[in-house]
Amino acid sequence: MADRQSLVSVHEMRDLLDKYLPKEDRPPLVVLALLEECGILERSAESDSEWEMVHAFGDFFRHLSSRQRLSSPGILVSILEDISYQTGELHKAIEGKSSDVVLARCREVKDRLDEVRHVSESRHAAVIHEVMKIKARTDKRSVHERYAFISDMYEHHIEPLRSIVDPGGEMDKRLNELLLVIKNGLADFTNDPQAPEMLARLRATVIRLERETLSRFSAAFKEVLPLYNQLRRDAHLARAVSKQLDAFSRDGCGPLAKLLQEQVPISKWKPESLFSSGTMENYLSSVSECVQSTPEPLITTSVSGASANRYIDPFDLLDRVNESKPIKDTLRWLFDTFPAKTEHSVLAAYQEILQNDIQYSFDSAMTSHAVGAATYHYFPLRIEV
Repeated sequence: MADRQSLVSVHEMRDLLDKYLPKEDRPPLVVLALLEECGILERSAESDSEWEMVHAFGDFFRHLSSRQRLSSPGILVSILEDISYQTGELHKAIEGKSSDVVLARCREVKDRLDEVRHVSESRHAAVIHEVMKIKARTDKRSVHERYAFISDMYEHHIEPLRSIVDPGGEMDKRLNELLLVIKNGLADFTNDPQAPEMLARLRATVIRLERETLSRFSAAFKEVLPLYNQLRRDAHLARAVSKQLDAFSRDGCGPLAKLLQEQVPISKWKPESLFSSGTMENYLSSVSECVQSTPEPLITTSVSGASANRYIDPFDLLDRVNESKPIKDTLRWLFDTFPAKTEHSVLAAYQEILQNDIQYSFDSAMTSHAVGAATYHYFPLRIEV
């Protein structure tokens, strides 16, 4: 209601109660009467059915709602200018040897220092709050919106503060001037009953403000800068990908192939079956002293030793397969159909069947078949009609 700064009717109060207090039993008129009795709301001069917030309460609630919000660096600059003015007035009061005026000026300066501390604290909380929202992806923004937001925060809130908060900056100069005035006041009012204590407290406030402001700004800067760099890269990448996708939708992949060929040439090809001279020299060096033994025969002869048992005619094989369709277990069928052939011949025939244009499928259940000293474990190959 304070942010809107407008009149509130009964219907709007009912909507507010339903939104924030869904289980509220009191009707809107009772709530309005209670707020009016407490002096928070007053009836509008234009209508008896509308209420407006009292100006003082409106400022107070707007102040509360502005916590953890990013304030402009100009606010801090204006407060520092006021501190500089109050420092000059405090210096004049010290030169005038007026204890009462010194105490009054100390209170004014302390209020301004507390205001700077509050602005720094709320700004730091706002920065951390926004950074955590972006990192947790709870802000519901797109990549470009996140980058625009963090870029605005970095360029308009973080960077301008560096010249103000960093050592040697505007705040450091103003506070050092104030510390010098306080030092002179402590030397001039040594025998005063109240001024030295007030000046010592003011000095402690200045030192604490310098330490906390610099630490908060450093922490906020360390949080924002890496996130700013990351989101800038993500936004540039997303923009480039979006442009390429738009170009694909309009022109196809031709421009991309041309771009890759002209601007992104392949620096090194790795074709298969090629090797360097160093690899060949290493291999030849390793086998140069090798003594070759008699190679074992590739095909084991059958018991009878007849060469006919080492070969299955592929045409005869296909004819028998077509005659015996359907076949539930092709490997077992081959061993049963060609009992005089060697295991190598049967396995070669099995491979011949797989390479021909024959409709077949594998069963999901594994089976076993023993042939001599060997046992085969496999999924049966089924040949359909």
